[in-house]
Amino acid sequence: MIQNTKKDFRKAFVLPLSLAISFIVFSFSVFLLKATGLLIDIREAMKKKVDLTAEMYSFINYLNYNLLTATYDCKSVYIDNYRIPLNGKQEKIKWPYLKDIEITIEIRDGNTFLLSRGLTEEVLRSILGEDEKSLSFIQSILDWFDKNDASRPYGAECEYYKNNGYSFCPRNSRAIQYKDELKDVKAGYLFSRLSDYISDYSENKINLNTANVNFIKSLSGVDISFFRKENECISWKQLDDLPLRNREIFTVVPGKYLHIFVCLNYKSNPYIKVCSSYVLDRSMDHNVPIREFSIR
Repeated sequence: MIQNTKKDFRKAFVLPLSLAISFIVFSFSVFLLKATGLLIDIREAMKKKVDLTAEMYSFINYLNYNLLTATYDCKSVYIDNYRIPLNGKQEKIKWPYLKDIEITIEIRDGNTFLLSRGLTEEVLRSILGEDEKSLSFIQSILDWFDKNDASRPYGAECEYYKNNGYSFCPRNSRAIQYKDELKDVKAGYLFSRLSDYISDYSENKINLNTANVNFIKSLSGVDISFFRKENECISWKQLDDLPLRNREIFTVVPGKYLHIFVCLNYKSNPYIKVCSSYVLDRSMDHNVPIREFSIR
């Protein structure tokens, strides 16, 4: 009687255990199938991104050839059947060689930026303001540029940096290589307020037809938004008629530098995307007209 009870107990225990093991094996099999599928999807996505990167290089070659030979007006460039603005507005274009790929492009005229090493105190005050923190950043930039070791009241020379544990001193020259160098100056935490308006590739001219209206207003004190119409250009004569401060930094034509941002993505899967940013020097003065090239 006791033996029969033990056998029944074993049977009652073995059945749930077998079911549990079967369930675990089944679940693990499903997991492996899903993981395998996921690995296949990841591998396919990586392959598509590699292919898209190759397409990006082809498109950039096409784009650069057209930008170097295209027709320009005061605020746009004409490529094939497209009129692309030079104010950084995002545009979608089609290229017949890339049928399943969507292309977005932004082009900013170099004459919407000030030259990073050409900044003056008046221009810096116009952009940053004149509170104590701004003056500290402004005068520290000017001390960074000038050729003496005498610190301005709110500025900083070599002694300041050494006393605060920095391993560098001001360049004491305007020959800076990159605008990001200005992050290192005293009060450099304000750099983000300046960075959108300066570039290492600019002729230090601001195009009234492509630059941000508020930026122009901050430099000149004059709001030209009522004067600048979407499809019309401000002429040289109209420029002369405007009571602008810092008149020497204003122009009405695009510069030789173009700041370009391009993205390609598959229409069927917009999450697979490749983007590139660079500066194109269309002056043809150099063998390699591309600057600051990056792709991701």
